[in-house]
Amino acid sequence: SLESETPLQDWKTVRTELEKYDHSVLKDLKEIIVLTKSDSRDSKYIKDISDTFSTETGEEVMTVTILDDESVEHFKKELVRRLQYEWLRIRSNYTNEYNEYE
Repeated sequence: SLESETPLQDWKTVRTELEKYDHSVLKDLKEIIVLTKSDSRDSKYIKDISDTFSTETGEEVMTVTILDDESVEHFKKELVRRLQYEWLRIRSNYTNEYNEYE
């Protein structure tokens, strides 16, 4: 959440906890990083923290606030697009692996 004073550290903490639970959890998954409550910060801060996340993770960062219907709609469409892409990527890899054994 952008309400946090340390969102990058919060993200690192969550990742560390997931890795402690199961090292393979994050291995093959593409992350979707969403900074919520973007209404709580000014646009410069949001850009700076988004850039920091992008540099640290190599991933594009999305922002959303439930106080803005357009923001929520954009988030929903982008999330669906990314999930569809990942599903097709995983399915394609599975199909290729399956075909190797035939």
